[in-house]
Amino acid sequence: MKPEVDQPENPLFTNGENWNMNACVGDNGGPYTLFQYSEGFFESSHETVDLIRSRAAKIDLLIYPIAFSYRHGIELMLKQLLTSMNNLLETGEGFKKRHQMSQLWGDMLELAGKYEEQLIEPEAIERAGVIIGHFDDFDPTGQVFRYPEDIKGNRHLSNHKLINVEVLQTHMKELQEILRRWYYQIEEHYGWMMDGRADMGDYYQ
Repeated sequence: MKPEVDQPENPLFTNGENWNMNACVGDNGGPYTLFQYSEGFFESSHETVDLIRSRAAKIDLLIYPIAFSYRHGIELMLKQLLTSMNNLLETGEGFKKRHQMSQLWGDMLELAGKYEEQLIEPEAIERAGVIIGHFDDFDPTGQVFRYPEDIKGNRHLSNHKLINVEVLQTHMKELQEILRRWYYQIEEHYGWMMDGRADMGDYYQ
């Protein structure tokens, strides 16, 4: 029996009888941030690589959504970091509406340099920059794994023959861990700042 839920009718995006297969979306468990969306794209690719490892999936087809989801996960996480860092610095700004990971990474490094404390070790930042740089060199527009051709009709990946998904997954897990730790550090410092102001307000009341 389908659980009762108050939402607009849509035969595709609806609830079903198997409650284990009903995903909580929107305000039902959320609202979710760029961080959660990023985690979802990373985990989707991780799970797909694990499925391929068990020989239960077609690797030559799944490489495209795997790599595309990894890239989108990186982009979303960088935008979350920029949002969180702007909150911590109280700039009143967000992130620039663009998709180039190298530019987003440069924006993040510039913002991080304005904060008085080092929130994550420099070696981790350097390593993350290297991984992001390699991915951005391979797919600067986010279209390489999304379409077989670019807008001019040139085939993507024409100079490449093999991509090992385990190698890719290893680097993506390393990058995800670094960016996740940085995010948590920023959020923790922001929480301390807000708590300190609340305490000062209570003191002067």
